[in-house]
Amino acid sequence: MGKVKRVPGRLLFMGIRLLIVATLLSGFGLAPAAGARPAAQEVTVEMRNIAFEPRTVTVPAGTTVVWVNRDAFAHTVTADNGSFDSGLIPPGGAFRFTFERPGTYPYYCVPHGGPGGVGMAGLVVVTAPGPSPTPVRPTATPAPARPSPTPARPTATPVPPPPTPEPPTPTPTPEPSPTPVPPTPTFTPSPAPPTPTAAPPPAATAGSDPGPPTGLLVGGIALAALGAAAAVLWRLGRRAG
Repeated sequence: MGKVKRVPGRLLFMGIRLLIVATLLSGFGLAPAAGARPAAQEVTVEMRNIAFEPRTVTVPAGTTVVWVNRDAFAHTVTADNGSFDSGLIPPGGAFRFTFERPGTYPYYCVPHGGPGGVGMAGLVVVTAPGPSPTPVRPTATPAPARPSPTPARPTATPVPPPPTPEPPTPTPTPEPSPTPVPPTPTFTPSPAPPTPTAAPPPAATAGSDPGPPTGLLVGGIALAALGAAAAVLWRLGRRAG
């Protein structure tokens, strides 16, 4: 039997390192590249009862629409502007078309419809693709900070409001009493005493004594009238005083 040659330890160590590096490189090759375009999605439209179901579909750019014939006779998928045409699709057959540009694409079935939405017709609305999502790196969550105790503020003791002073009681002002006014004496003229009228002297009869002379009688009557007038004036002056 021949002797088995021993592999030097240095070479064995290098081989293990190469094997590890190759394994890592193969793993990176299998992983999808960052920012790579996702796989195109598909939307199915069925041809059933001489109609497209659904009649209108809205898809983003890059979507593939698949038309499947569920009827017992052939149909076509023909664009109004001639950008795509499936030809006759037999029962159970299918037609695929990928829409790369945004826009509106009306289509119809040649045997059973016409352009402009006549008969068996449909519509594909293609929208602009949205921006690819940016990978977000996980951010380390900071440890919650311990809340520092808030010093309690001293509660102020409410001070009672000062008593409202009562308004002073007004002192009644004595009203001056009216001074009695003495009644004004009313002057009532008293009737003048009757002036004595001198009786005519009796006519002298024959055989009687002659009386006093007529001049004396007239003087006495005048004096009596003056005395009566003086008495009346004196009384009036006394009442007025």
